[in-house]
This record gives sequence, structure tokens and C-alpha cells, in this order.
Amino acid sequence: MDALFDELALRQSSATGRRVLTVQGREVVLEKTCGSLADCTFHQLCGSPLGASDYLEMAQHFDTVLIRNVPLLTLELRDAVRRFITLVDNFYDRKVRVVLLAEAPLEALFVHSGKGDIRDRQLLDDLGLRGGAAQHVSLFTAEEEIFAFKRTVSRLLEMQTDAYWTQGDRSHR
Repeated sequence: MDALFDELALRQSSATGRRVLTVQGREVVLEKTCGSLADCTFHQLCGSPLGASDYLEMAQHFDTVLIRNVPLLTLELRDAVRRFITLVDNFYDRKVRVVLLAEAPLEALFVHSGKGDIRDRQLLDDLGLRGGAAQHVSLFTAEEEIFAFKRTVSRLLEMQTDAYWTQGDRSHR
């Protein structure tokens, strides 16, 4: 991934360094950027409270985003998974090129254990839901997330094609 960053950075007309984006009065700090290229970790992008407006701002500044250290995505990482899905949706719609360094191939990245996490059980207890009602709510949430992640995997696969990569290159515009 370092070699890819270095190769892509050679095509940029700026130095490698930190970039701070201001989104709705907040600062989003990207530690390693070069022109329209950003090199980030999964935790930086999805493990902190970022949302669609942050990813939209990034898409305006960067045509290529490298994302390192993508873990297996489980329902226990639900908040980070939702952010990842939002990030991919926004980047896909704006033709941002994404390169992942992940713990598993795309098709095996999302792992669904079939069990709800402790937060789900606590919420259902707080709502007084038990038995079939609790199972229906929990399954519905998991099914929605599984569908969204399947769409995300499909988009990420398309984003790796030569055609998408060429469309996303803003250096020729």
C-alpha cells in the first residue's frame, strides 16, 4: 500500500502532508494526503463519529482514498459498519476511487454470527420485548444491515474495475 501511495503521489503537484477539512464547523483531520490522494485507516474514517457530510467533503477534495486496516466487519462493530457503508455509498456516487487493505477478501469481509450483541439485548430488555417480538426486531435489523453490506461489496467490486478507476481520475479534467 505504501508503494501504491508513493506511485500515485508522484502524479500530484503537492507535497505529502496532513490536511484539515472543515465540515459544519468541525475539523476532520487526515494525517497523510497528497493533492487529491488520501491515505487513511479504517479507524480514522469509520471508528470515529464521522458521517455523510464528512465523507461528501472528502469526496470533493480527493479522487483516490486508500483505507488501511479494515477489520472483519461484524454486527458487534455495527456503528463502524454503518459508517463504512455510508462512506462507500458517498464515494461511489462521486466516483472516488477506493483501495482497501483488509483482513479478508471483500466477499468475506462481513461476518454475521447470527447472534445479536449485548447492546441489542439491553435495548430489547429496556423496551420490554421478549420472545418472538424480540427475535423479529433483532432479525429485521440484521437483515437490513446484511442487505446494505451486500450492496456495499457489489459497489466496492465495481470500484476496482478499470472503467471505474479511469472515470474517477480527476487529474485529466
